[in-house]
Amino acid sequence: MSILVIVEHDNQAVNVATLNTVAAAKEIGGDLHLLVAGENCGSVASAAAALDGAGKVLCADSAEYGHNLAENLAPLVSGIAGDYSWIARLQRDVDNSATLQEQMELAHEAHKRLRETFMSEAERILLTDRGMMSALSDRGIGGIKEPGRIRCFHTWYAAHMVEANCIGLAVDQLMASAEDFEWRLG
Repeated sequence: MSILVIVEHDNQAVNVATLNTVAAAKEIGGDLHLLVAGENCGSVASAAAALDGAGKVLCADSAEYGHNLAENLAPLVSGIAGDYSWIARLQRDVDNSATLQEQMELAHEAHKRLRETFMSEAERILLTDRGMMSALSDRGIGGIKEPGRIRCFHTWYAAHMVEANCIGLAVDQLMASAEDFEWRLG
């Protein structure tokens, strides 16, 4: 699986934080793709391409990206993230499947019921008195309020380890089928 690193820079030079991120990504393994977004950032893209381990470099050179504002960069990143993220790939499947949406809703409801069994009466009273009980009753796995959204694998998988759910099963399948998946211990 390819890894996408968003290159931090000042439109002239690559930021040292990116160098650390690239080094970490190299340790994970896989194809390393770098995204350079900025204004007149061609020299940064060239420098990024020369980094050890760099594979493909994507360059978005536009005044729109010149100040590295999140509201400008977010649509760009989300537009290409699906090519790099298991979460984005699975979310597309969920968005197109009423069955998966229903399974996720059922998993959230089961999680809320199970969570209730672990709370003492004193905890329930404390949360109710502080107006916080509704946050628990409105949110499912990982505090997710929208039942059709994956958000992050770790919370789904932690819940899956207690009681199986469709996203945890999908993660099991992804890990088992990924050609380049390999546990790297110690």
